[in-house]
Amino acid sequence: MTLLLWSGGCDSTLYLATYIANEVGKKKTSINKPKRISLRTLGISHFNVRSSVKQLEARTSILKHYGDMGITWEHTEFDLRYGPRWDFDCYEGGCSGLTQPSIWIGVASMFLRKEEDLVLSYIKTDDVWHYMDGVRQMFAGVQSITGRTGELKTPLEW
Repeated sequence: MTLLLWSGGCDSTLYLATYIANEVGKKKTSINKPKRISLRTLGISHFNVRSSVKQLEARTSILKHYGDMGITWEHTEFDLRYGPRWDFDCYEGGCSGLTQPSIWIGVASMFLRKEEDLVLSYIKTDDVWHYMDGVRQMFAGVQSITGRTGELKTPLEW
């Protein structure tokens, strides 16, 4: 099984659409026949992404679109927009670099199953690639601490 961190933006939605097309094609199932996809998605809304509300709207719309076609999968929404603001809010000059990957890896670790892979769908020109070694180390550390064996997948890397 795979858990996709799905923002609702272009990158992760491209991965989702491709996965669904491949999954439906494998089973030679009519697109109009109800189908449960073997992929889990996690949407995370947080204040460090200014487009968080728009991304949530996109996820909701896409879930409805596929649902109307009879295609479903396990999806979870996790909302960090309410509650205390963290000290490393980059929009107030509190840090340099990216906070999104650390938020996403941290939250995803609560939802990952023992042998499940985690997919980050950043395109090759995203700023995250400047920090990917650190992201991979963070993921490996979380996997080690929690006794999980899944891998970090970055299918849109190159």
